[in-house]
Amino acid sequence: MTVFVKLPSRVLTQKNLCEDANPVKVISPVHEGFVAKTCGHRPVDCLAHRGRNVSLGSLWIGLQTGWAAGGFFGSGHGESSAEAMASKRICVRLLSGTIVYEGPRPQSLAELRDEVAATMGCMRDELAFCDGAAEVPSYIEDLDEYVTVVRDEVMGLLDEFLKHMHKRRGKLPEHLLPVREHRRLLLAALSRDGRTIEHASPELLADRAFVLAAVAISARALQYASPEFRADRDIVLSALANERSVLQHAWTLKHAAPELQADKGVVLAAVQKNGHALVHASAQLRADRDVVLTAVAHNGYALQYASPELQADRDVVLAAVASDGYSLGYASFELRADRSVVLAALARNGHALQHASPELRADRDIVAAAVASSRYALQYAV
Repeated sequence: MTVFVKLPSRVLTQKNLCEDANPVKVISPVHEGFVAKTCGHRPVDCLAHRGRNVSLGSLWIGLQTGWAAGGFFGSGHGESSAEAMASKRICVRLLSGTIVYEGPRPQSLAELRDEVAATMGCMRDELAFCDGAAEVPSYIEDLDEYVTVVRDEVMGLLDEFLKHMHKRRGKLPEHLLPVREHRRLLLAALSRDGRTIEHASPELLADRAFVLAAVAISARALQYASPEFRADRDIVLSALANERSVLQHAWTLKHAAPELQADKGVVLAAVQKNGHALVHASAQLRADRDVVLTAVAHNGYALQYASPELQADRDVVLAAVASDGYSLGYASFELRADRSVVLAALARNGHALQHASPELRADRDIVAAAVASSRYALQYAV
């Protein structure tokens, strides 16, 4: 038996269940969790009943032994998703009651927003839909037949705000000041320019939900968060996990609270993405072999931030020079005189010869290995 979980416009997942599944609650807790996570519902809302489809909010769950293109066998729902959507109508009106759109339900909320924006002569970003609830729906399936549209004129300042940021101007002009309090606009702007968060109001930067959403878009938001949130482990880990720029991981750890710079799990998350983040780890963790090995494996230059004891650790140095031979310059003097370590470094970068001990720089075989990697390395021979 196969369970298909779908919105009217798309199949979310399908799972196989045994025939003796509970006849009332046929989706297991695992499946409920998947559906809840995918659709943003509580697991308790994600139920299905044998032999028929049920609608729970925006969620459609079908349970049948077969599947036909566009519907479920034996369920009485043989229409395709597109046909089902087109057969439903929707009426969009202003708070005043004026109807701005009435007709077939579009395939997506974006399409509906375009239709209404064209009628109202405004930008689509300015529009927000609600159906009597406080929350703005995320999917067209969430909307009732009658929908209220609200024009948010501050959202219309998004492009001008981004242009202001692009030109690297300082203080916001007076007519752009409302964006500092506007959660939706700032998050939209943040996805296009990480610097926009610096204009968020103190109230928003003290709002945990806003900061979590912001660091999930750009880790740069962390440096503008309150000290309380820079000491929040979940927020810092979210920033590290979602940062797209490799270089930013070093900066993210820099702006974390000291207690998190001493948290091994947090530091490991940072150095796995950028070994240079080791510079912002606590002294104790810069002397931690696991942390340093992880850092130098990503970037050999991170060896410069390791404790002197680990700079003299043969395995750590070999891992560093395997990543970048030039990092030999940060190894202890004893290891820079170690023939096998120097050869490993030269295999990656012939210029590492300049960091070898004087005895090895005068060694014919060592110099030959360096020149084989880079002919310009000969200048470092003694």
